[in-house]
Amino acid sequence: MVASYPHFYTGLPHRNKYVTGLKPDKEKHNSYVLVEPLTGTPFRALARMQCNLRVQNLSVFHGDNYDKFSELIIPLTWIEYSQEGLPNTIRYTIYFMVVILPPLSTILLTFTLVLGFYYVIKQVFRVKKDLFRSFLSLYKEEDVLCKNKVIAYETESFLKVPS
Repeated sequence: MVASYPHFYTGLPHRNKYVTGLKPDKEKHNSYVLVEPLTGTPFRALARMQCNLRVQNLSVFHGDNYDKFSELIIPLTWIEYSQEGLPNTIRYTIYFMVVILPPLSTILLTFTLVLGFYYVIKQVFRVKKDLFRSFLSLYKEEDVLCKNKVIAYETESFLKVPS
């Protein structure tokens, strides 16, 4: 068994020595695959193959009928496989990954960085403000008095025996 393109397309020039009457055409007999370059997903594919029988020298058999078939390649069958498209779920997934996701990821990354910087700066100013307030409160007399306030309780007279 010998495999080839149909009609021996891209075969050697002496293909007419083996079989006559074949007219190879690129459009009808070539194979191709259309692949999405980023993901490597095949969108459309067409594979064509011809199975041939190679006959060796039959001169050991005596007779004119055998000599006609010596050193020939006889085409047996032509097989064609075609993939015309992908299911919609796969097409939409690839579209999302290739077209929508790159700019969306850039936008989300930028938003996350800006939000992160905002919270870091907010926290820095909050800590600075608290430190400044605590520094000022050390020198305010009212705050010192409030912190050191003496609380006097009333004496309980109802439990004592009058003297």
